Amino acid sequence: MKMEELIPYFDKKVVVYFTDGTSRYGILSGTESEENEEGEYTGRELLVLDVSKHSYMSFLPEEIKKVDIIER
Repeated sequence: MKMEELIPYFDKKVVVYFTDGTSRYGILSGTESEENEEGEYTGRELLVLDVSKHSYMSFLPEEIKKVDIIER
Protein backbone atom coordinates (compact mmCIF):
# COMPACT_ATOMS: atom_id res chain seq x y z
CA MET A 1 0.00 0.00 0.00
CA LYS A 2 1.02 3.62 -0.29
CA MET A 3 1.57 5.87 2.73
CA GLU A 4 -1.28 8.17 1.63
CA GLU A 5 -3.71 5.24 1.73
CA LEU A 6 -2.78 4.45 5.34
CA ILE A 7 -3.20 7.91 6.91
CA PRO A 8 -6.95 7.38 7.64
CA TYR A 9 -5.99 4.39 9.83
CA PHE A 10 -3.69 6.37 12.15
CA ASP A 11 -4.66 6.31 15.85
CA LYS A 12 -7.11 3.44 15.29
CA LYS A 13 -6.98 -0.16 16.47
CA VAL A 14 -6.35 -2.21 13.34
CA VAL A 15 -5.32 -5.56 11.94
CA VAL A 16 -2.47 -5.21 9.46
CA TYR A 17 -2.14 -7.96 6.86
CA PHE A 18 1.35 -8.18 5.37
CA THR A 19 2.37 -9.34 1.91
CA ASP A 20 4.24 -12.31 3.44
CA GLY A 21 0.94 -13.75 4.73
CA THR A 22 1.34 -12.73 8.39
CA SER A 23 -0.83 -10.29 10.31
CA ARG A 24 -0.54 -8.24 13.52
CA TYR A 25 -2.99 -6.12 15.45
CA GLY A 26 -2.43 -2.93 17.38
CA ILE A 27 -2.77 0.82 17.06
CA LEU A 28 -1.30 2.36 13.92
CA SER A 29 0.33 5.32 15.64
CA GLY A 30 2.21 7.13 12.89
CA THR A 31 5.59 7.14 11.20
CA GLU A 32 9.29 7.22 11.98
CA SER A 33 12.35 7.76 9.80
CA GLU A 34 14.26 4.69 8.68
CA GLU A 35 17.93 4.45 9.67
CA ASN A 36 20.62 2.25 8.18
CA GLU A 37 23.09 0.16 10.22
CA GLU A 38 25.34 3.20 10.72
CA GLY A 39 22.47 5.20 12.23
CA GLU A 40 22.09 7.49 9.22
CA TYR A 41 18.62 8.38 7.96
CA THR A 42 17.73 6.78 4.63
CA GLY A 43 14.99 9.25 3.69
CA ARG A 44 12.28 6.57 3.82
CA GLU A 45 9.38 6.66 6.26
CA LEU A 46 8.32 3.58 8.24
CA LEU A 47 4.87 2.99 9.72
CA VAL A 48 4.66 2.35 13.46
CA LEU A 49 2.24 -0.20 14.94
CA ASP A 50 1.94 -0.16 18.74
CA VAL A 51 1.37 -3.82 19.61
CA SER A 52 1.32 -3.34 23.40
CA LYS A 53 1.91 -0.63 25.98
CA HIS A 54 5.70 -1.00 25.77
CA SER A 55 6.24 -2.63 22.38
CA TYR A 56 5.95 -1.52 18.78
CA MET A 57 7.01 -2.63 15.35
CA SER A 58 7.84 -0.58 12.28
CA PHE A 59 7.65 -1.52 8.63
CA LEU A 60 7.53 -0.11 5.12
CA PRO A 61 4.12 0.72 3.60
CA GLU A 62 4.95 -1.59 0.66
CA GLU A 63 4.94 -4.55 3.08
CA ILE A 64 1.21 -4.08 3.76
CA LYS A 65 -1.41 -5.92 1.74
CA LYS A 66 -4.52 -4.76 3.63
CA VAL A 67 -5.64 -2.99 6.83
CA ASP A 68 -8.93 -3.50 8.70
CA ILE A 69 -10.21 -1.30 11.53
CA ILE A 70 -11.29 -3.48 14.47
CA GLU A 71 -12.27 -0.73 16.92
CA ARG A 72 -13.20 2.91 16.43
